[in-house]
Amino acid sequence: MNKNELNRVLSKHLIWLNSKTRGEGQAELVGAHLHDACLQGATLRRAILRRADLSRATLKGANLKRSDLSEADLTEADLSGADICRADLSEAVLERAKMVGTNFRRSDLSDTKMDDADASEAIFYQADCSGAHLERTLLVKAYLKEADFSESFLADADLTGADLYNANFHEADLRRAKLDGANMMKANLSHVDFTDASLEGVHANGADFYKACLCGANLRGADLSRANLYKTQMEDADLTGAILDGAVMPDGTVSEVGEQAG
Repeated sequence: MNKNELNRVLSKHLIWLNSKTRGEGQAELVGAHLHDACLQGATLRRAILRRADLSRATLKGANLKRSDLSEADLTEADLSGADICRADLSEAVLERAKMVGTNFRRSDLSDTKMDDADASEAIFYQADCSGAHLERTLLVKAYLKEADFSESFLADADLTGADLYNANFHEADLRRAKLDGANMMKANLSHVDFTDASLEGVHANGADFYKACLCGANLRGADLSRANLYKTQMEDADLTGAILDGAVMPDGTVSEVGEQAG
């Protein structure tokens, strides 16, 4: 699709969005070839971009609320600051994409491929990221509150300072991931593989680590008060200075208030 054709589609779509009758004019770009397209700041709310090729496209600050981007190719696209809340990105490819500060609130990102992407400070509040691939992805200071990352792949990802409050990471792969200073309060971390991960200084009050693997993990200074560590594997984990007030330990005993690891 050339630039003039794309501009006509965008103009008609804007008229459609502002129409009370909502007749013809909605942007239907199923399977469209839009690689390298410049769509910075574009209004694509409710656009249908299913299976579209948007690789290396510039979508900085674009409005993609409630759009259909399922199975779209967004490899190396720039989505920084874009608003993509309540959108469908299921099975989309976002590998090596730039998503700094992008808003994915309540979007469907299930089974997406986001390996090696930069999603620092991105918003994933209540988003469905189940089964997603985010290996080596940057999620520094990302907002993942109440998001679903169950069965996702986050090996070697960087979640330093991220907010995982009440998020669901059941059976996720977080081997060698970096979560220093992250807020993991009340998160579901059951059956998660944290082998050799760094969780230094995390706030994991009331988090559920049931049957998780923390072998070789760095938990120095971590707040694990009232956390559920029952049947958790902790061989060679470093718990120096960790707070264990009222935590359920791997053997089922409850640590006393004021108890710290050695």
